Amino acid sequence: MLKYIFIFLCFLFLTTFTCKVRGQINDESVNVQNPTLRKGTIDLRQYDFEQNPTIDLNGEWEFYWKQLLNPRDFAKYPLPKDKDYLKVPVEWSNAQKKGVTTIGYATYRIRILLPKNQENLSLQLPTIGTAYQLWANDTLIAKRGTVGREVHSSFPEYVNQIVSIPAHQQEVQLVMQVSNHNFFRGGIFLKVILGKKDFLTARYDNLVDMELFLIGCLFFMTIYHLILYLSRRSDIAPLFLSFILISIIIRFLITNGGAQYWQHHFPDTSFELLMKLEYIGLYAYIPMSILFISNFFPTETPYPIANIFHAIGIVLVGITIVTPATIFPHFLVVMYLKLLLGYIFMVYILIKAALRRRLGANIMLLGMVILLISAIPEILHDLSIIHLPYFNLSSIGMLVFLFCQSIVISVRFSRAFVQVAQLSNNLEQMVEERTKRIEKQKRIIEAKNESILESIYYAQTIQEAILPTEDELNNIFKNYFVFFQPRDIIGGDFYYAQQYEDKIFIIVADATGHGVPGAMMSMIGNTMLNEIIVQKRIEMPHLILEKLHQNIQEALKQEGNQNKDGMDVAAITIHLQTQTLYFAGAKRPLIISQQGNLLKIEGDKISVGGYHLKAKDQETLFKLHQHNYQTSDLLYIFTDGYADQFGGEDDKKFLSTRLYNLLKKMATLPMQEQKQMLISHFEDWRGYQQQTDDVLVVGVQLHF
Repeated sequence: MLKYIFIFLCFLFLTTFTCKVRGQINDESVNVQNPTLRKGTIDLRQYDFEQNPTIDLNGEWEFYWKQLLNPRDFAKYPLPKDKDYLKVPVEWSNAQKKGVTTIGYATYRIRILLPKNQENLSLQLPTIGTAYQLWANDTLIAKRGTVGREVHSSFPEYVNQIVSIPAHQQEVQLVMQVSNHNFFRGGIFLKVILGKKDFLTARYDNLVDMELFLIGCLFFMTIYHLILYLSRRSDIAPLFLSFILISIIIRFLITNGGAQYWQHHFPDTSFELLMKLEYIGLYAYIPMSILFISNFFPTETPYPIANIFHAIGIVLVGITIVTPATIFPHFLVVMYLKLLLGYIFMVYILIKAALRRRLGANIMLLGMVILLISAIPEILHDLSIIHLPYFNLSSIGMLVFLFCQSIVISVRFSRAFVQVAQLSNNLEQMVEERTKRIEKQKRIIEAKNESILESIYYAQTIQEAILPTEDELNNIFKNYFVFFQPRDIIGGDFYYAQQYEDKIFIIVADATGHGVPGAMMSMIGNTMLNEIIVQKRIEMPHLILEKLHQNIQEALKQEGNQNKDGMDVAAITIHLQTQTLYFAGAKRPLIISQQGNLLKIEGDKISVGGYHLKAKDQETLFKLHQHNYQTSDLLYIFTDGYADQFGGEDDKKFLSTRLYNLLKKMATLPMQEQKQMLISHFEDWRGYQQQTDDVLVVGVQLHF
């Protein structure tokens, strides 16, 4: 199917292009014999308007810069001074006349010698930059905008028109005043055509009919692709195509190369607004087209280059929005360069896609080549290199290109629906087969899960065995509580208690990770603490942490690599004889309650384990804190799981501040009531939320 569509489009384009070229050749062969306008006069007395109904008034027009003259000024002596000649069509700033600038005003004048009794002649006046009034002999026959010497006394209007000239006149003098204070192009830069009124009117009506037909086609294509996008939003290509279509519709309605349907029916529309709309559409067109193509062929698109086109388009659109019409059109050369390079870039993508036999690449490539061929003459015309009778060719090329895209999108959606139908037909069988596979996988997973759970519960037994038992704690402390609640069956938080001679050691630690990894780290930490305290008799908490840090580094081979596993630790050593408490912390604090007042001792801001460097004047990584306690004092040490729990009305963390206030509130209660208060507050805060982390809080009254 796509093959036949491709052949049809090739034939259609070649036929249209051949007719266009033949028409141009015929026009040129006729124009060779046409009279020319020299020194402000054109002699048409021998010209046959029946055989050749139009003639271009190209040539040397009289030109009076900085003068606004009317026919009466040429009917008296002395005649106006500073007469010069300007080859029309041309922007007057490009005519290389001394003192002539883009902004300004001038008068044009020519004499037309006509055959006897000639009637029914009209002038086809293009858009002229940017206000003018035209007299034929002594009669004002055309006016667009308001001509003025200053910007405040002029008003721009950028619209073409067809006007009649006096009948039965053997000589017609045309005097045109032109002013430009609002645009980057001034004067008569498009050709003026003299011809039979019926012929010119019919040609303009045909142009209107053609453009309205094309606008209608584009409009319905826009609606169609918006519906496609809304019906399947996962495919964004139709949306990009809709934006491109809208920009082309705007260009058809207002561009000075066509019928200018909008300006004729809504003449009060702001000149500045129309110019901005036309140029924004031009500047945004290439980025949107590249987005559309790249959506179809993402693997063939070099995205860094595509992003450059997007950035240039955004900059040009921004300049157009914030600057007046005398400035932003100067970037037209940049835009046309971007346009040509963008077309070449998209052709490159489509050639790659076609070579890889991507769906629809051949048709899209044909449409892009047609668009490129149609755009080149228009670009040359806008740069005043050539002059075309109709220079909205790229919009026609765009219509062909968009038609190709519509075919590809339709085929793409059609194939998608076919695939859905095929899937629906086979769905029952597929569901049955998948259900069997899922049930089999479920049995395998359940068996593996059961085995894993058995291993985890056994690991829980091992972890509980290495923690101090209740009897061991009762032998050391008279009043205490331990609130220990792992997030999973096993966890990375653990506590350590030991006594020998007159010294008591209390340690709370939060190892890296949760579940099995955390439990393994906790067992490593517990074993190392036994070795450090029981075997090596290291007593001071800052030295205990220092040694634990070194042992973890060695065990996990952390020096020189990125392994940062370790633990946050609060370590306390109590000397019973002197009633002195020593503390060192690795990211964990110590809270001491004294008669209802809380004292907080912060730990160091580094963890045990990982790679840390000491300062030159630092003997150990961890600072030692000393406190003389009373037997009524309470101490609290804990990991970060309680404070990090999410919950409450706003689903936020409990935070250390709330925990601090809770400890202060419950400090006067018996230890077991304190534990119950901690548990109830935690569960109330958590609500239906999953537990965030392992939780461990230890409270001890310093009465032994």
